[in-house]
Amino acid sequence: MGRAALNWVLEGGKPQRGSSGLLLAYRWHRFWFDRNLQVLDSQCRSAVPLHPPVFIVGPWRSGTTFLHELFAANQALLAPTTWQCMNSSMHLLNPPPDGQEVVVRPMDGFVITNESPQEDEFALLAQGIPSVYLAFFDPRRLTELTRWLEPRAWTELPQETWWPRWRTFLTSVQGQRDVRLLLKSPNHTFRMQAILGQLPESSFVWILRDPRHIFLSNIKMWKAMIRRYALWSVDEATLSRELDSFLTTALELASRVLLDATARLPRTQLVVVRYEELLDHPSEMVEKISDRLALPMQRIDAAALQQVIARGAVLQKSRYDDCSPPNAIESILPSLLQSHAAAYATHGVAA
Repeated sequence: MGRAALNWVLEGGKPQRGSSGLLLAYRWHRFWFDRNLQVLDSQCRSAVPLHPPVFIVGPWRSGTTFLHELFAANQALLAPTTWQCMNSSMHLLNPPPDGQEVVVRPMDGFVITNESPQEDEFALLAQGIPSVYLAFFDPRRLTELTRWLEPRAWTELPQETWWPRWRTFLTSVQGQRDVRLLLKSPNHTFRMQAILGQLPESSFVWILRDPRHIFLSNIKMWKAMIRRYALWSVDEATLSRELDSFLTTALELASRVLLDATARLPRTQLVVVRYEELLDHPSEMVEKISDRLALPMQRIDAAALQQVIARGAVLQKSRYDDCSPPNAIESILPSLLQSHAAAYATHGVAA
């Protein structure tokens, strides 16, 4: 990560976890990250237009990764890869290494390689654009990061502090190719209004899932990521309490964004799908979403699409029917479900 992101992390003091040479390694990588970023800026400082992207949005753990991989089989779309997102300042300087190193996500078993479609959120984070994923490194400051769930925080943030840097990365991925970028980050959900201010012709696909299941799956995901990457420890009771508050706020604000988006955007620019229908009828849903957004079906690699569907079919699908979310979720559940129903009624696509 670069200077701005690492400075935020190191404001927390000396890490409690990691080797004695960890800080030296971070600072060394920061130096080269920033140097490489200067080269990237010079290579991408051109008048090449950025085509309107297609965004996969919705809260974390709502099925965005599966849909991202399904649509990445369409060669009219271009998804940033894991190598590009995790090496956002040097991916044009160094190609990915030979061989297919495989990593399994700790929360759900999805397999990741250098060439897998990846969240551009990791590029944003590394380049110093505010991201709630910084809590993976310092979970003690999760409450501090909650402000970036508020859409107004993004519309009020001076655009020169985030948009040029993000645009440079997007341009570096798109290059001169006549394709639309396929971008997936649940965090973009909260940036939608700010994104539309810069890319007004963007298209969005929003996935609806039972908020109780989203909440419980997120508890699993956030704790798994924190166990793997946190540089500081936080006691379980405090982490659980703050995660409950953070996720409740996220679901409530996402619901407001969804209603605002359905009021602002036409059906040809925003598609709302249900998680269960996506899992049960992936091919049909890809076809119907593509038709709504005028994406060329003839550019879909049928073999690649079937590989994604096959991988999705064998994944263990977590069930949370016997688990009880906290009272805070139950109290806002009727409002969340009402928002889902209203959005689906006007912008939904059924299998």
